[in-house]
Amino acid sequence: MNSAVKDLIDFLKLNPEKQYIKYMHKFGYTLLPFFTREPERYKFEEEFLEVTGIIARISKGNKPELSDLNQKFIENLRKTVEVPDNISDNQLLEIFQTAFKNTKRSQLIPYISISDSKDKKGKIQVANLLVQLLDLENNKDWLNYLSGQNANNLYSQVLKDSLPALEIQDTNKEKFTLINANYYKSLFTEDFHILMESGNFDFISLNINKLFSFYYLIYIVYTGSSILDRNENNKRYYFAYEKEQVSRSRYAVTDGYHEVKELSADILVDIDIMHYLNVLSGNFIINNPETYSSEKKLAELLSLDSKELLTLLQNLQSFKGIYSQTISHDYIKNNISVETDIQNELVKEINELKEWLKMDESLETQKRYRKSYDEIKQLNYLKSRGSLGNVLNASQEIILLFTAIVVGNNEHLLLRRVFEGFEHHGLFFDKTSKNEIVKFYEEVNLLEKMSDSGDAQYVKSIL
Repeated sequence: MNSAVKDLIDFLKLNPEKQYIKYMHKFGYTLLPFFTREPERYKFEEEFLEVTGIIARISKGNKPELSDLNQKFIENLRKTVEVPDNISDNQLLEIFQTAFKNTKRSQLIPYISISDSKDKKGKIQVANLLVQLLDLENNKDWLNYLSGQNANNLYSQVLKDSLPALEIQDTNKEKFTLINANYYKSLFTEDFHILMESGNFDFISLNINKLFSFYYLIYIVYTGSSILDRNENNKRYYFAYEKEQVSRSRYAVTDGYHEVKELSADILVDIDIMHYLNVLSGNFIINNPETYSSEKKLAELLSLDSKELLTLLQNLQSFKGIYSQTISHDYIKNNISVETDIQNELVKEINELKEWLKMDESLETQKRYRKSYDEIKQLNYLKSRGSLGNVLNASQEIILLFTAIVVGNNEHLLLRRVFEGFEHHGLFFDKTSKNEIVKFYEEVNLLEKMSDSGDAQYVKSIL
């Protein structure tokens, strides 16, 4: 038996005699910040504000957890300024608010505390993913933003001087297997640099949670729907503008969240199979962390050379032989000859294994794991359209945010270029949606017509 096959069998404790298997879902690094247990799943009930605070702390090397600041703040405040004895702690807290969820001061973002809710672990996981995906610990603009903006009045100075020091991170962070990380990192780096160049820090602070939440949305949508996709073709998932009406034939319905939902319906099984294939290919070695970051999706594995593909196919057949004996599935192993189309045969074997796992793994566990997609409705990225179901939703706030980023510090930008910039960020709209967005631009006085015919339309800068 090949060592990779043996490693996988041992890891899953596969035992045909006892007909026993332990379905393990974590092999090395985590792919998505989803959970098989409902309480830990992030519910998005605070508009991504607490996650933004966690992101800021992790980026600066501090512990992600931060609970109530009040006691330490009051102690420091009484040391910093002379407070009359007849002023109570509660009165001081009415003057100096320490709930910074709506702060415009970037230095206070790391002090956005995290509530002691059941989904605290989920919030920290999401924050860890984004810090690693966007490489925020090494993003100079982001770190400068968090440390910049000196206090410009006495109130702000007293507040700043009285805040307790944040604790240093002293434990290992959860690590993630990142898919297409360079794309997301470079895109965010460019976006945030544009925002910082504008010097409009109020705009950044009011929108930073939306920017992070959108990157999270796009990452899970495009990553989760492509794990076992054999093609690397660029997919397009369409949004609808929140104020428009949609019909069944619209792209937002046919090529939007409905398709995402179908492709991610078996996300837990898909991830399990991705792990299996990476182990069986020798690309991932269990208990060898140096290999954990090199996991590949199916499309990448199918691009291996013919010898490596043949090894993967043979190892998968060997594994399925043992698995089928353990769980009592009928399995007919196809003989491999020089005429065998290795890629197609491998895909057939994978599809059969997927059907087995969908039946064998707990259905409730599978449903709970996938539910993280539906939770994004709390962030207003999904909107129910009656009998048409949920569609990806672009709010006016998101349109204005990415209009600001795409137009940047130019005086204005050709309308066509603005929509191209949207698409570069994963915001796809059909023609009808674009027309509705143009009407919105007119309503908020962002549209300029540079010719009598109206053909040359430009969008003004927001920053």
